[in-house]
Amino acid sequence: MKTKLITAILFLSATSGVVFADTLTLNPDADTYTRPGYDHNGIVPSTDPTLNIYGQNGNDFMAYLRFDLSALPVGATIDSATFTVYYEAGTRSYSIVTGRFANFGLLDVSGNTPQNWPTDFDGTGIGQEYGTGTFADLTTAVSNGWLFNLDADNGADVTETIGGSAAGDPESLSGPDLVSFLNGQIADGGSATIISAIDAENRGYGYASVDNSDSSLWPALTLTYTVVPEPSTLALVGLGLFGCVVRRRGKK
Repeated sequence: MKTKLITAILFLSATSGVVFADTLTLNPDADTYTRPGYDHNGIVPSTDPTLNIYGQNGNDFMAYLRFDLSALPVGATIDSATFTVYYEAGTRSYSIVTGRFANFGLLDVSGNTPQNWPTDFDGTGIGQEYGTGTFADLTTAVSNGWLFNLDADNGADVTETIGGSAAGDPESLSGPDLVSFLNGQIADGGSATIISAIDAENRGYGYASVDNSDSSLWPALTLTYTVVPEPSTLALVGLGLFGCVVRRRGKK
């Protein structure tokens, strides 16, 4: 009896450091592009197969992509993340380079567009983070604590990888600051909106949206994460083992 009890205790002690790891890929539960007050000539941004990104010194087109992180297990911590989009001809079909690939994380602060923005969102009633719709407004929003900086050209600790400017070419973002933003959003409700913009006037391009007919081109967020079991869970495992020992002893 003593030997088996000691074995159970040792097992419980050993499993106290168990970590479960896995990978999860998410597509946006909603994506759109915004330009408040603009007549889209019958096109509905939230159902357009292309997310238009275009800079023109005010009322710029900016893409909003929302990911639902609630698919992660309770207690998960994201260890690495990659945000990937695929080039498409947009309102303006210019080449994409790192200097034109800019992203920001929408934070949950008063005055911002809420994370639960409607799926038919086109910029109507957009929050303070957009300002007058210039790229400079976004950098100001970072300074004001309204946006999380994910733009390498503005000092973010991220890696931007440009695959090209032909239809279907992948463009991606990864790195510690993306991970920090996403982990913060897990703790703050579980929705994470990434805003894509361009730091160039009269230049633009597009991404395939989740309404694109080719699902392999949909925007994606690939996460690796770990989960450390709660102490109460491990205690239940230990009690279960102890119960087995007691039952076996009682049969002798």
